[in-house]
Amino acid sequence: MTRIRNALTKFGRLLDRQWCSRLLLLLAIGLFLTLTLTRLTDASIWFDEAYSAYLTRYNLTDLTHYTAIDVHPPLYYLLLKGWSSLFGSSVAVYRSLSVVLGVAALLVIYCLIRQLLNRRTASVATLLVAVSPMFVRYGTETRMYMLVVLIAVAATLVFNKMLHSTQRRWAVLYGVLICMGMWTHYFTAVIWLSHWLYRFIYLRRHGLHGKGLFRGFFDSNWLIAHGLAIVGYLPWVPVALRQMSGLSGGFWIPAITANTLTDYITKFLMYRGGSDVSGWLVVAMLIIVAMAVYLGVKVFKHSSGRERDGLQLILTIAAAPVVILFLLSMPPFTPMFIDRYLLTALVFLAILLGAIIAISRRQLPRVVVLTVLLMGSFGYGIYNVYHQGTYGEFSSGGLAQDLMTDIQADDESDAPIVVADNYSYYEMAIYENDDNPVHFLLEPIRNDNTGSLQMERDNKFGVGVDNLSDYVADNGKIWIVNATSERGEAKLPDNVDNLVAVKTLTATNPIHNSTYSATLYQVGDQ
Repeated sequence: MTRIRNALTKFGRLLDRQWCSRLLLLLAIGLFLTLTLTRLTDASIWFDEAYSAYLTRYNLTDLTHYTAIDVHPPLYYLLLKGWSSLFGSSVAVYRSLSVVLGVAALLVIYCLIRQLLNRRTASVATLLVAVSPMFVRYGTETRMYMLVVLIAVAATLVFNKMLHSTQRRWAVLYGVLICMGMWTHYFTAVIWLSHWLYRFIYLRRHGLHGKGLFRGFFDSNWLIAHGLAIVGYLPWVPVALRQMSGLSGGFWIPAITANTLTDYITKFLMYRGGSDVSGWLVVAMLIIVAMAVYLGVKVFKHSSGRERDGLQLILTIAAAPVVILFLLSMPPFTPMFIDRYLLTALVFLAILLGAIIAISRRQLPRVVVLTVLLMGSFGYGIYNVYHQGTYGEFSSGGLAQDLMTDIQADDESDAPIVVADNYSYYEMAIYENDDNPVHFLLEPIRNDNTGSLQMERDNKFGVGVDNLSDYVADNGKIWIVNATSERGEAKLPDNVDNLVAVKTLTATNPIHNSTYSATLYQVGDQ
């Protein structure tokens, strides 16, 4: 044990060297790129991603309009449009933006932790973030979550600069980043609230109380930063107020239960819900939690000065957003708690574990156990990310890519494709080409305030089908894509009864054993 301890001590000193620390940073980035780029197009695009991609077809005015009548702010969508304008409109291009943002986030995480603690901790923490299952999962998502993480981490770095400097530039930059975060996702607000909480704790710990605390808290730089953020965000405030009523308690956000926090931890460690974790996985999880808490208490107890401040900031951002959203999701409030909205908190939880491992030098056996179990858990979680793909997501169940591939390889691939479910249209449309355009049905579109449905009602690209029977008569044959009926055929709308099925192609979800089908139909007398 002594030899092992001495070897690890020498390795720790090696990590303190600049060249070794940077080498480990490159390793973290290389692992993240390997884990994301190798699965960039494996999983079918799902509705949220498809909606993001479809918005890039519009000009900036229309894009902002349809975003305003949906549930999220427009900054990410505008960035995605610029990205696709430069590099194309394939699934790989759309998803690669999140990969790039993820790499940028890792670089800023390294800089932040080096600023808060030291090079060794920055290297270990960045490596843990890079291979954490949730970071890998959303590192390829055509959504705003990686942009949120990048903005939040960068804002935290600047926030820490503000605490130790009176230079006005940090206040201006912090205000800009707050504003950018709110233009990206509303729930970045929990990060800014975490900063408020930490600022209060920090100032009290450094001797300010009463009026002195009030004046120190609301100093000129703090007021300037938030004044700039408010002014920059004012144009979107009326839209935000309307959207938040739809975002809070949306149909995709479940009510909190006794298992909500357990699910949060198991998703972080293993990318599985708590109900799916049993046997030795439960034992491993409990040991990880117990070891992390024990070592964390030891680390905080023996820390002081700059190290204590850094650990406190990391802990605050890892925990406060979770507590805030959990409390705001309890009755009489409507649910808001969903793990991907807390991705920044999950990133800081990985950073906290990395800091505990890097700093706990006197608890070698426990550190080894924690590290081995944590990396095993993360490895299993990454396997689940690969295995589950988007099969568990909304609408077609992650089968659009498989079904479109089968249609395009069929002898009747030149027949038009009509998606009977309006939400699934977006998932299929991303895989269309000039020979296989995808259409949707106009008649069943609900008249509600949803951006995706409004885009279909407006039908600016002319791909909506008004009368399916007439459309088939004009084209001879069409593919109908929908969930499978009892006969195995894609279901037709209830008001269409003069079509007969010629053949059916199916794709099956291996996770939920559900089936998605494309059936070639023609008019009955042909």
